[in-house]
Amino acid sequence: MTYLFDFKEFNDWKSYFDVIIVNSSKPSFFEKGKPLGIVNTDDGSISPALPGTQIEPGIVYSGGCSDNLNAIFSQSSSKSILYVGDHIYGDILKSKKRKGWRTFLIVPELDHELALWVKNTNHLQRLYELDVESDRLYANVDAHSASNSLPEGLAPIRKEKSQIASQIDRSYGKMGSLFHHGSRLTFYSGQVQRYADVYATSCVNILYYPLNYIFKSPRLYMPHELTVSDFDDLSLEEYTARKMSTMSSSRAKNRPVKKRLPNLIENNGEVGDESKPVQQWTRTDSTLTQESTSSSDEDQ
Repeated sequence: MTYLFDFKEFNDWKSYFDVIIVNSSKPSFFEKGKPLGIVNTDDGSISPALPGTQIEPGIVYSGGCSDNLNAIFSQSSSKSILYVGDHIYGDILKSKKRKGWRTFLIVPELDHELALWVKNTNHLQRLYELDVESDRLYANVDAHSASNSLPEGLAPIRKEKSQIASQIDRSYGKMGSLFHHGSRLTFYSGQVQRYADVYATSCVNILYYPLNYIFKSPRLYMPHELTVSDFDDLSLEEYTARKMSTMSSSRAKNRPVKKRLPNLIENNGEVGDESKPVQQWTRTDSTLTQESTSSSDEDQ
């Protein structure tokens, strides 16, 4: 840090932080941690801190645990603390589950992923069109059909979908996409969706927003809700009557599924002052928000 701030126009680097803790040994930092020590910045030696030591600005501490930070933020709720880290398990998952803090995950690969996502837009559009064609082939198939064979014309559709999916995967390189494998999300994607409130390529991204800004995502739907293309135009009574009428028919009419290509920015939650009016966030940069998860969930 001394090397990074070795310029006349900068003050001592410790003056830019209220709390400085090194050698925290995450993820154990969020549990029992290690004994708190005080670092001598001249020679790097560490002396043990006395029991009950209060953390003070301008002093470099070593070890400790998250309880030391909680003592400082005792007047603040866990939702008002934003923890920034670049490790999905050691930083984000543990801080979310053990302390209930808001989490900001740094994903440097995000710029590359977004660039390839844009590059593959035509392929994604074609996959959507093939899904629609596949749905139409199944429109006249019901439980009373005597044939167990696939609908005519489905085989070439499946073949083309497989070829396009493989081409998309290869565009990401030998290791593939960090977030997608074919049409499925990777395990890493699931962890990000579940535990990261906000994620971006760099923590610098958040400097472009005011402190009271609320990151709000589009509403999420369950698969059964997406089967009704004009759900928003129906009252609950009309929707129930229509579904009952469809179920009573011996040959249910296959209604088109409401589909669209996913946005480059998918948001699944909100981060901000809950007392402020909610704002819709549709920026197409590398900052994304995700849905919060209760800290009582089991470890993955």
